[in-house]
Amino acid sequence: MEDRLVTLKKFDTAFGAQFAKDVLEENGIKAIVVGENLHVVPHLTVSCMDSIELKVFECDVDKAKEILTSQPDAETGDIDE
Repeated sequence: MEDRLVTLKKFDTAFGAQFAKDVLEENGIKAIVVGENLHVVPHLTVSCMDSIELKVFECDVDKAKEILTSQPDAETGDIDE
């Protein structure tokens, strides 16, 4: 059975998303940041993606939330869903 990627959190800055990703990976959770490069392209309107998403495998969601909750600095730039 394949595990799918799900959005764990949305951020308004690439820095916040990357920092949270690093925290997760330091704790053994694989994560990717989606959308960070779209925010640096001048004159590009991106209507389908208004934030930067931190994604993890579905099986890691609960552990990842616990890790980020226990380390408030990893929540920098957070946008609640």
